[in-house]
Amino acid sequence: MTAMQNVHVMVIDDDIAIRELLYRILTKKDYEVTTAIGAEQALQMVEKNKPDLIVVDLKMPGMDGMSFVKKVRASDKDLPIIMLTGFGDELVEMEAKKAGVQAFLRKDMGINLFTESVNKLIDPKRLAQKRDAKRDYIMVVDDDADIRSLLKRFLEKKDYEVSSFGTAEEALDEVNKRKPSLVLLDINLPGMDGITALKKLKEKHNDIGVIMISGNGELEIARQSVTMGAYDYIMKPFNMEYLELCVLTKIFLGES
Repeated sequence: MTAMQNVHVMVIDDDIAIRELLYRILTKKDYEVTTAIGAEQALQMVEKNKPDLIVVDLKMPGMDGMSFVKKVRASDKDLPIIMLTGFGDELVEMEAKKAGVQAFLRKDMGINLFTESVNKLIDPKRLAQKRDAKRDYIMVVDDDADIRSLLKRFLEKKDYEVSSFGTAEEALDEVNKRKPSLVLLDINLPGMDGITALKKLKEKHNDIGVIMISGNGELEIARQSVTMGAYDYIMKPFNMEYLELCVLTKIFLGES
């Protein structure tokens, strides 16, 4: 089972063509998908099916999408909701955002924008409650012992299994013995630098997620690392909330 198969998306639209299209798009990305033909039916299904994200049409016969969102928000303030519309209207979008919609998208937006919106709105912390008993294994690679200790303690408190290394050579040797779910990799390392290590890692293990650790003056290099296959980068001094978000998102949403 992939990480996405733990993610449940509910699609609500009275147009069967739209429902079928979104169902195909989302299941192709390994999401678990439930569809509903109207808001009234969907309200009965939300509590039972407990989706991680809802995609709802604005205009539907009977209860419209705006009324549906308001009813959902009465009992769940955090459930991510995407509203679809056949037309662009700033006033309607403002009303939707005020009601609790996180994304307001036109139906002709294109597949890439839609899937990007879904990925961004899936709440990794919500998904953490769905984790298997297996602990995810993370490697920290940084020549600064204090940084290694800080990240190791922080991640272990979040129930990850963590090992740390001071050089890229040590880390790459370990990867060949045991593959991690994720590698936090410093750019500036003694011996083999982080960018070279990223390249070697991706050549042999493209499925392993890598988040680069960047210091002062390395922002442009960090940005370039993303084009080379890194999932993201974090800057020193660390914003630990952002670090946790990056780690959770990479592990649970499987963007490898």
